[in-house]
Amino acid sequence: MKTRQSLYAVLAASALLFLCAIMAKPHEAVSTSARITVLETECQCALNGEQYDFCYRLPPEAHVKGRRFDCEHTHSLERLDLLSDKNVLNFEHQALPEPPFVTAMTDNHFKEGLTLIANIRQIFPRKKIYVYDLGLQTPSLNQLKDMCELEVRRFPFDDYPPYVKNIGEYRWKPLIIAETLNEFGAVWYMDTSVRWKKDKLDEVHSQVTCQTDHPRREDNTLLNNSSILCKKSGYLLHSSSGHGVFPTTHPGVYTYIPTDVEMLKKKSENHDAGFVFVAKTIESIKILKWYVLCALEKNCMAPSGARLRCQFGSDRNTQYANCHRYDQSVINLLLSNAYGYNARNYVSSLGSDGAVIDRAADTKLTKKDFLCNATIAS
Repeated sequence: MKTRQSLYAVLAASALLFLCAIMAKPHEAVSTSARITVLETECQCALNGEQYDFCYRLPPEAHVKGRRFDCEHTHSLERLDLLSDKNVLNFEHQALPEPPFVTAMTDNHFKEGLTLIANIRQIFPRKKIYVYDLGLQTPSLNQLKDMCELEVRRFPFDDYPPYVKNIGEYRWKPLIIAETLNEFGAVWYMDTSVRWKKDKLDEVHSQVTCQTDHPRREDNTLLNNSSILCKKSGYLLHSSSGHGVFPTTHPGVYTYIPTDVEMLKKKSENHDAGFVFVAKTIESIKILKWYVLCALEKNCMAPSGARLRCQFGSDRNTQYANCHRYDQSVINLLLSNAYGYNARNYVSSLGSDGAVIDRAADTKLTKKDFLCNATIAS
């Protein structure tokens, strides 16, 4: 009997001490798992009875996360099919869909855009082209409407927050990529400054479609092995910008998309965001989810004080250039984070013999230059 009473006394004392501990230090009394559960809840957004994580997490450090994106964007992500991976491509069972060419134009880049179309017709006479109208005037639209294998689409500004209409913030670009990817399953997006030199489409496509023959990319040993060509991302950039990601990324972006700044300075090379090939893989959908959310979040893609003009120092990799490249900064940051800060994992082999960036406009184009029966350039 005494033993039982002693046991009760010990249990009562332990309970009292535990209660005192909770009252004295409430934060320390909550278990680590309970704390994480509370924080996880803060990151959730609900839609149609489902919960979605709207806090970006730095791979592979899931505990390093950014500010939650506004839950009002859930409907846009649902419409763009970025909330699940149910409809992604599986190249073990599916062929790559025929990817169209997509571009976007404003009147101040219209002649540059015509030069792109004529250039495409030289190399790809029958390739389908979709031109997104970002505010073209009637004469420009009339010039495009009768072109063969070309469709003009008005960008749906009314479907998005009003600040998406600020063309110079480039929020429209990831939205166009997401919309067309959802429709076609694969897409080549190119700014009006892209100039094709040679048809290397199959070579680039194969760097994505062959990836199922290799170990999953979750094995981080792949990230630094440049000899494995089939480890490429489903979201491929092509053209280097000649500087690192850090110098041209406004610090405000890191509030939503955290990174390892020292790794970013040390290893990450920036590439043009206006020339991409994307296939609807699990990996590309994960990237696009955050890319689109950042475009829709007012202070993510265009933080307060952001400006385009750069002031590069002697080091174009580690010194902030007091500028911001909007869509380019964000997509390069996301890809760098996702692929171990190694651009070889998300840059294709297209090279300058496949295409270059040239912002000059050809002022001597004629109707013949836009025909779909042109001789294919060798």
